[in-house]
Formats: sequence, structure tokens, C-alpha cells
Amino acid sequence: MVWALAFVACRSAAPIASAPDPAAEGTAARPSILFVVLDTVRADALGAYGNPLPVSPQFDQVAAAGTLYVDATAPASWTWPAHASLFTGLYPWEHGAHFATSEAHALHPDGEKFAVSPMRTDVPTLAGQLSSAGYRTVCVTTNPLLAPALGLVRGFESATVFPEDKDTLKAALAAIADPDPRPLFLFVNFFGAHSPWNLTSAPWVKADEPLLSATPTPAWLRPFVETGYPFVHPYMQKGKQPSGGFQYMRGDLDIPPEGLAIFRDLYLGEVNLVDTALTFLIRGWNAAGHQHDLVAVTADHGDLLGERRIIGHGRVLWPEVLHVPLALVWSGRIPGGVRVRTPVQNHWLYGTLLAAAGIHAADARQLPSSDADKTDGVIRAAEWRDAYWGKDIGGPFLKSYRYYRKNDDAVIVGVDEAGAEAVALYDVRADPNFEHDRALDAPQLAAQLADDARASVPLTGRTDGVAVDPATAAQLHALGYAQ
Repeated sequence: MVWALAFVACRSAAPIASAPDPAAEGTAARPSILFVVLDTVRADALGAYGNPLPVSPQFDQVAAAGTLYVDATAPASWTWPAHASLFTGLYPWEHGAHFATSEAHALHPDGEKFAVSPMRTDVPTLAGQLSSAGYRTVCVTTNPLLAPALGLVRGFESATVFPEDKDTLKAALAAIADPDPRPLFLFVNFFGAHSPWNLTSAPWVKADEPLLSATPTPAWLRPFVETGYPFVHPYMQKGKQPSGGFQYMRGDLDIPPEGLAIFRDLYLGEVNLVDTALTFLIRGWNAAGHQHDLVAVTADHGDLLGERRIIGHGRVLWPEVLHVPLALVWSGRIPGGVRVRTPVQNHWLYGTLLAAAGIHAADARQLPSSDADKTDGVIRAAEWRDAYWGKDIGGPFLKSYRYYRKNDDAVIVGVDEAGAEAVALYDVRADPNFEHDRALDAPQLAAQLADDARASVPLTGRTDGVAVDPATAAQLHALGYAQ
């Protein structure tokens, strides 16, 4: 991703309009909508959420000009179910897209099957409804799981996967510049923060280069690098040896604290490049006259960078993968400079964006505009057992999980194949990183919330698989989704 390195140190964030547009007052014109997913970007990676490093000047500018949701939770912790929720407004157990859990549907070397169940085809999608309402709907992405053949991007009149974020950015700018008179719904997924992590010119990454280039390569680093390649890859396999990430998660490889710090630095360097792409996207949006249209920026999920002895995402439901950034800007319509602390879920964007376009979606939740807009305080998420990681790593990946939160109390309920459960209870405000399990201290509360989780987060699911082509199969293998 060398394309943006020259801009990291010297760029400035593109301005975001926060004052009302006099020309728009009193009109019923539907806004064009820019919906950006910063794939794999956890909230605490960004300045608006407290990161002191200068990682995200553009996102921080968006947050300052609009409404920032401080406590936003994704309904799942990896691309497949999380994007299906963003596109349907439904939870994974409702739209059906999640791990299939059965090895019978594992992805084989010839690319026949991928161990996930498909998104239901009988539910309306965000793009489909906007298209029916007269919008030009365009999806550009670097994430291979959003390939049209896999079904998540149903409803877009144009949907394309590109090899790198620079190509996705170029296509997004072309879509913005298209003179088509219809209002535009442009969905953009920037994938750069997902591993492998490239070396960048971010100053905190430059400071790590002596150790990364040390001769001989430290033993803990060898499974993650190849001579002459400027990246660290958690899922790179060398011969028949498990990848470094798998070795670490199985307990066969120890990474020193300074090594995990380097991994976080590399990740933040990639997040910085993604924020650079966002800068150029916002500049193009503004230059095309969309300063007073609607911009939504979120992430599908976060990433574990060695915490809890896990590298990656999906399959578990910890704050590192569920707490996501979320900001909305719509000059004159959405308050600027507002920080909403009420707990929300980012797939409520579905109802929010449809409402902005004048489309009523029955039963679709909308994001509150301020803390004065009361919600029921309930937040939910789920992940199904991944047969692949469960077999090859074990440990936490042998279970499926329910996440249920009511106001400041949250439970994570893990259930194995035999139906045995483990319940952990956390105080979200006092312990936002979920480091202290209170289930033994407050057994009645834990039991009540676990009952609520079982009742409202069903883990029954489909068992049919999703067919993928060999090229996509190879990409999913390299990203750690398949073996």
C-alpha cells in the first residue's frame, strides 16, 4: 500500500460542512449518501476515541463536524455477518449470514464451499430500497467477501471488488464524478487495516524498523515474515507449519510484549493509510458539491492484536472486536459537535439512512440524535463456532457465543457443541475492557442476563454453505478465514 505513504506526514483533513445550507432549507430533496466502512478498525485506534497518536485526522474531523457515537457496538465480529446486518438492519440470527459450524461446509482446496451460511434472499436490503426509490446505488470495496457472487451486496446496481484500497478510492471518486442526475448512494469499504500489515512511513512504525529488520530475525517474528517482503502476516503458512498467529493462539509460540506493541504499531500505521484514503474520498465528495449531503462512517468490527492471546477477529465477542467507530454528518440536519454516549448498535444505520431518504422501514431502529433520545439499553451480538479454527486452535474457538447487555451490565454466554455453557458478567462502565468477571460476585444478575441472552439471541441457524470461486477461496485462505 505504498501509494499513500507520501501523504501521511503532510496531508490535512478535508473540511466537513457543519453549518446549514441555506439553499436546502425548506426543500424535500433527498440527500446523496456516502456510507464508508473502515474495515477492521476498532474504535480505540482513532483519535476521536482517545488514541493520542495522530492516526486519524480525517475521521476525527468527521466526528467533530457531526455526531459521534461514543458507545457503538457491532452485532457480530467479522465481515460476513456484520455487513449483512449493516445492509439489512437485522441481527445475524435474523438475516442468516454467519458461520455454519459444520465441517461438511468447510472450504475445500478446490474452492467448492466456504463454512458460512448465506444471507437470506427474502429480506429487503438498504441498496435495494434506495434503488427502488430512485437512487443510483454503487458499491466499491477491497474486501473479497463483498464480491457480488457471494450475495451480501444484493440490491446495488453496481458492485465491484478491487485489489487495493487505491483502486477502490479511484472507483469511488469516479462514481462521485458521474453526471447521473439521480441522488447517489455510494458504499465504500476500505480494507487496509485488515492483516497482513505493511510497513508504512508512520513515525511510530519507523521507530520499530530496527527490530523488524534485525539479523538474525527474532525467533518469535520468523513465522510472520518473509525475507524481502515489507509486511507482517499473522496467517502466512510456511510449508506444513501452522501460521504464526495460529501458533500463538494455540500456546506454541510466545510473543514478547515489545513484539505485540510492534503489531499494534503496524496496525495503526495501516489505519492511518485508510484514514488517508478517507481524506481523498471526502475531498472528492465535497468537490462534487456534496458538502451538505449525508456522510456515515463506521467499521464492521475491530481486531484483537494479541489481547486475550488472540490475533484477529470473528468467533469471539470481546470489546476489542465489538466496539466500533460511528459518526454521522449531515449539514443542517444532524447536530454537529455532538457526542452521544447512549449505547447504540451500528446496524441501526439501516433505518437511519432510509429515513433520511424519506423511506419508512417498519420495525427498523434508528440512531438517537442525542442522549435525550431514550433507548431500551439493550445491546446484542452473536458469533457461531468456526469449525476450522475450532479444530486447528481449540480453546475459545470451540464455542459459540451470545452477547447481551442491559444498560451497564453485560454477559457473554459461551456454549460448546455439547450444550455446556459458561457465563461471564461485566460492568461496562467501570470495566470497559472486560477484565473482571463478576459472575461469582453477582450470581443472580448473571443468571437473569444469561436467561435474557438465551431468549433473545438464538444460536439456531442454517447449515447450508456458500459456494466460492477458486480465486476468492485463495484470498479467504490468505486472510485466515479458511484452510
